[in-house]
Amino acid sequence: KPETTTQKPETTTVTVQPQKIKGDIDGDGKIAVADLVSLQYYILGRDKLTSEQFDAADINNDGKVDTFDFVLLRKMLINK
Repeated sequence: KPETTTQKPETTTVTVQPQKIKGDIDGDGKIAVADLVSLQYYILGRDKLTSEQFDAADINNDGKVDTFDFVLLRKMLINK
């Protein structure tokens, strides 16, 4: 009598990281006025940014978050 074996299918788990959007400081998946306000508060010293928020706020990729990034983010919102 032949022996039958059953194999379970192999399972693969894939973790998908949400795409980081430059200018999306609050991480909600879109660029909005709230992101501009967060950036303004950071520049004025009223708020701190996490490293992920800092990366999103560094619009011109110069390693700093400053007024230049604020102007670029404002332009991004206007041209939306």
